[in-house]
Amino acid sequence: MTTSMAHQKEAVKAGYWPLYRYRPGVEEHEHPFQLDSAKPSIPLKEFALKEARYAMLARTDPRRSEELIDLAQQAIDERWRYYEQLVDVERTMPHLDDHDEHLMTADELADAAGDGDSTGNTAEEATGDD
Repeated sequence: MTTSMAHQKEAVKAGYWPLYRYRPGVEEHEHPFQLDSAKPSIPLKEFALKEARYAMLARTDPRRSEELIDLAQQAIDERWRYYEQLVDVERTMPHLDDHDEHLMTADELADAAGDGDSTGNTAEEATGDD
């Protein structure tokens, strides 16, 4: 427990635990995804082998450990590239003016829901039931 803060910093430096925020807002042209940690600066292996679960695997099956750490490093690298792309995504808000032609009247909504036939009559009126 005495080194937990340093260990957490290493997790961030290795990209094992990236720090980010997602703050969707109503402002036009904002970037809601914010990446707070820097690009990974140490290899995952350097961080992982300090954890008992990974160190145990490295001692019992070194070949498999190396293979899994390599796969995890590739996943971290790919995830980082994805997060860098998300940072550049700009939020745009749809405007009601752009969608006026798609708005339906109450009669059109009722017809679409199946409450009336093509003449506008309800099912009871169409069959003559009261």
